[in-house]
Amino acid sequence: MPENLRYHPGHTWALSESPTMVRVGLDDFAAHLVGKADGVVLPKRGQWIRQGQKFAALMREGKKAELVSPIEGEITDINEAALRDALLPGRDPYGEGWLMTVMSPDMKTNLRNLLNGTLARQWMKEAADRLRQRIPAMATAGALAQDGGVAVADLGGQIPEETWAEVAHEFFLT
Repeated sequence: MPENLRYHPGHTWALSESPTMVRVGLDDFAAHLVGKADGVVLPKRGQWIRQGQKFAALMREGKKAELVSPIEGEITDINEAALRDALLPGRDPYGEGWLMTVMSPDMKTNLRNLLNGTLARQWMKEAADRLRQRIPAMATAGALAQDGGVAVADLGGQIPEETWAEVAHEFFLT
């Protein structure tokens, strides 16, 4: 987990790039939970988004994982590369896989509502523990990369279709 980011409990992050500009993406946990995405849905430039509001979705075999915004403001840019290559956000969630940039006039207040440092690491570990309890195939997987262990390839493919929406709702807070 990059230390310079602030994390929303819905598994998105915010990076302050200037006093009012914020880059937004999904975290590694979300990337592994969805697995091999085959579509990305992003909002339009100029749209106003509220902190905690649904703003994007990752698609996988007809299933949708909606994401909530970690920040409030006007969307100034979206990552066109992520629209062309749905695997990009999962492959590089903290780099080239970013999702949007937002001009946030009240950025400081918004960032105070997010997690960072030790608190963010503890929250991520707890999320990984909860996921392990939810998915039987994970019980034998050991530690996840998100909590210091090895990555489990394609978690999304191990979630039974009948429980996908429930798992996505629980972890993405939608």
